[in-house]
Amino acid sequence: MFRRNKNLLGILAICIGLIFQGCSKDDDSLSNLESTHDFSGLAAFNAIEGPDNLQFFVDGKLINKTNEDFSIGGYLNHRTVFPGNRKLELKNLDNQVFFSADKKFESTKIYTYFFFGKNNQPVVTEDDMIKPDAGLMRVRIINLVTDSKLKLDFDYLSTKYTSNFDNRVFGSNEFSSKVNFKFRVSSPDKKYESIEIPLDGKDRSVYSIVIYSSQEDEGRVLKYRKLEM
Repeated sequence: MFRRNKNLLGILAICIGLIFQGCSKDDDSLSNLESTHDFSGLAAFNAIEGPDNLQFFVDGKLINKTNEDFSIGGYLNHRTVFPGNRKLELKNLDNQVFFSADKKFESTKIYTYFFFGKNNQPVVTEDDMIKPDAGLMRVRIINLVTDSKLKLDFDYLSTKYTSNFDNRVFGSNEFSSKVNFKFRVSSPDKKYESIEIPLDGKDRSVYSIVIYSSQEDEGRVLKYRKLEM
């Protein structure tokens, strides 16, 4: 089919980059780490409909930056967190709690929380930030739509592939970065119009494509956001 990246080397280099690039400018208390081995990473995507600019807290400390709008479709990129048991909370601007849980963060592990649905229970992934080999890109698709069963189709190197999203996360898979193609996402029950997601990624890139839904003036629509990690 297509190659899977199982290379676990180089994680420390990625982690060092997270220290200098992923920390909030407004609150650096999460980034003052004693060694490059002694930290974890955290990112979040919001597909919860309704509330504006949700606030994400780790042990009571806000990790949103001042210029980040964490409304539906919003993304908080990876930033550093101390390993160990941490209290996570997601609140609106009126301090109403949408999600609260304890999470054990393991040293050098990097996680993304994808919030969605009426119960606000996230999909949690452990992220592989290692760049693929030259000539390749790595892609995963996260399906956060709850009110319709979606179907994924795409043509790659003269072969047709399909998935019914038996799991919320499809991938991670490696594709040639020199081949342009499209993911087609459809709703067999016709609740949503189909969408196409062009994939023309740059060499050695790592993408998460998030599919979610929202209510617009014209009705319910499928949306996507392509996140380069």
